[in-house]
Amino acid sequence: MTTRKGMGVGLGKGYKNLAPNDSHIHYLAGRGVKMTQPFFHGQKLGHNPLELTLYVPSTQGESKVVPLREQRQRVKDAESKMARIFGGTTEVSAVGRWYNDKNRFVREPIGKVTSYTTPEDFEKGRKAFEEYVNDIGRKYDQTSLSLEYEGDLFFYDVPKKEVK
Repeated sequence: MTTRKGMGVGLGKGYKNLAPNDSHIHYLAGRGVKMTQPFFHGQKLGHNPLELTLYVPSTQGESKVVPLREQRQRVKDAESKMARIFGGTTEVSAVGRWYNDKNRFVREPIGKVTSYTTPEDFEKGRKAFEEYVNDIGRKYDQTSLSLEYEGDLFFYDVPKKEVK
């Protein structure tokens, strides 16, 4: 038995089992798994390859935890805004933990609001999203907010409101 580079280990039927452009089926075929069609059924409505997540804080300032009702409203507002900008959202409740500048361990519940979007819709909504992040950052008295873009975590520094 010979091993083909990038083609599994030669146990399957090779290209016979492949659906067009489906590398996972190719991977499985190389391991002897026989599939004649993709395992996801249904009509493909579109592809939203970009992922953007806003971590909604549950504190006012650095350490004052807001009531649960207010935190839920913050998450609901973020879902609504991001859905309008990018077309939809998914929300997950989580707990964030880190050491602050004073070496104190901080633990707080957060809401992770994620939108999947196209590059075109991302560019169209980018400015509105950035304005929204600035607004809530100032409103919640945060020095920075956490954003995740394509699997990379960013700490977005909230600019102070300009005094006129």
